[in-house]
Amino acid sequence: MKKSFSRIAIGLAVVGAVLLVGPTTKSKPEVFAESDSCSLRSLGATYGFAFSGYVNTGAPANFTPVSAAGTMAFRPDGTLTRSFNVSFGGSIFPVSDHGTYSLNSDCTFTASLPMAGETWDLITVDQGKQIEFFVNTAGRVGAGTLTRQ
Repeated sequence: MKKSFSRIAIGLAVVGAVLLVGPTTKSKPEVFAESDSCSLRSLGATYGFAFSGYVNTGAPANFTPVSAAGTMAFRPDGTLTRSFNVSFGGSIFPVSDHGTYSLNSDCTFTASLPMAGETWDLITVDQGKQIEFFVNTAGRVGAGTLTRQ
């Protein structure tokens, strides 16, 4: 028992010493170039989307299903337009509106769609080829993916 405890203690001491010294390198730390996906111009394209969610239509637990499919076009000046068909509780109708979007300090975006009373949180992925979104408006539940056309 004493021998195995001694071996464990020696092994732990060796591992601890290696961790303290750490690997040595003579090269400089790698510097990453600024990403173009963290700018307003990175969204300067048209994206297709489809999503399903819910809208509160009254009482606290009264949510009606909603789904939509269409396009959202972002301009480098921070404006956007949407054109899509929506199914709200089984009734289908077209919607076209516009809004603005802004770049946040963490390289995400926020879209404001005043005609619909909505705010969307946007996160670019795959160098702007896709955008994950979350409808950030009280009483509405929706999330999905926008894909660059």
